[in-house]
Amino acid sequence: MRALMRKIHNRGHELGLHPSFNTYLDKHQLQREFAALLAACEEEGIRQDRWGGRQHYLRWQAPDTWRHWNDVGLSYDSTVGFADHVGFRCGTCREFPVFNLQTREMLDLIERPLIVMEGTLLAPQYMGLEDERALEWIERLSTTCKQYHGNFTLLWHNSMLATPELRRLFEEAVAIAV
Repeated sequence: MRALMRKIHNRGHELGLHPSFNTYLDKHQLQREFAALLAACEEEGIRQDRWGGRQHYLRWQAPDTWRHWNDVGLSYDSTVGFADHVGFRCGTCREFPVFNLQTREMLDLIERPLIVMEGTLLAPQYMGLEDERALEWIERLSTTCKQYHGNFTLLWHNSMLATPELRRLFEEAVAIAV
């Protein structure tokens, strides 16, 4: 895992946190997992100015999850998206500062809205699309994001690269989104 982390970092990509299932409501566990990531990266000579990530299974609850991410020192979150349909859950494709409605304060956290997750497009319990229709959705949403100078945030799980067909689909999706 550390060799993979070094490879990702050396290619100029950012590493991020993908905390465990219940951390969306457990600040102390989130802190432990973030500290473990930071320690491993420090040992490997990996340094970044910003750290962010996404909650497991898109588990998120306002305002708690954002407050916890802010409190442990994460810079951005990319959890807020639909599990059952691709699109603009946040109403935008642009990063935005997070505001805590309960305390009426701006947090030091940025939300990078999740626009597309491959499982949403392909899984039968969600949209259940064939490859070509999935690519059409990716193209449509990517084009919309470009039109509004926003970010097209695509989540593609490594388990969805297990076959040559899935790798081809991923490569086509990335080519469309760039």
